[in-house]
Amino acid sequence: LKVSCGLLQDLPKSLSFQNGIHFLTVRCADKSSILSTIVFFVDGNSPRVIEVSKKDNMFVNGNGFSVKFNENFVLSSGLEVREVCKNPDFCLQRYYYASCELGKNQCDFNDLDLSEFDGKEIEYKFLVYNLAGKTAESKFYRAFVDTSIPDVNSFSYSIDKNRALFSLNLNEVNLAKIEYIDYHSRNPVWKTLCDFEQSSKCNPVVGISKGEHFFDIRV
Repeated sequence: LKVSCGLLQDLPKSLSFQNGIHFLTVRCADKSSILSTIVFFVDGNSPRVIEVSKKDNMFVNGNGFSVKFNENFVLSSGLEVREVCKNPDFCLQRYYYASCELGKNQCDFNDLDLSEFDGKEIEYKFLVYNLAGKTAESKFYRAFVDTSIPDVNSFSYSIDKNRALFSLNLNEVNLAKIEYIDYHSRNPVWKTLCDFEQSSKCNPVVGISKGEHFFDIRV
């Protein structure tokens, strides 16, 4: 936009700009003086949530929440969490926020403190805020919160020839699996001892070879 310095006056002018950050300088026609330099951001798109990391009926503990969206100019994201209960006026409700890295189409929430919701069913949804001040949100999803570490009341074992028999007394409502590793085996990797997601039965017996063995057990 060029104007005569001697005839300087308000000259309404409409210009079109692509989405993104722009540095605009206005000067006189003789190029001797700069009238103004401004920086502004254009985002004509409305954000839209494409995908979320957590789905219905999952167990959550405050990690692994993330949201994907359709643009690279998202400034921050929010996570609304509320307890599922009969009287909404007395249901526990919390909001969490995360800064998003510009240029990426995903925002992550890490190490959220959900201890207030431990043992409860929750509803949660994601909100996305772009630099232009526009907002998008996902639908509500349901999940169960479990932030408590499994409590092993007692543990013992016995050896019967080439078998190791384990006995565990646990205090855990949402028990998923029990695993073990034998560091003196040829291939020391974690293996499943009991998988409660597939069966309610558990037969903690492991075949072992002759010699010394060093086991770790985790619940």
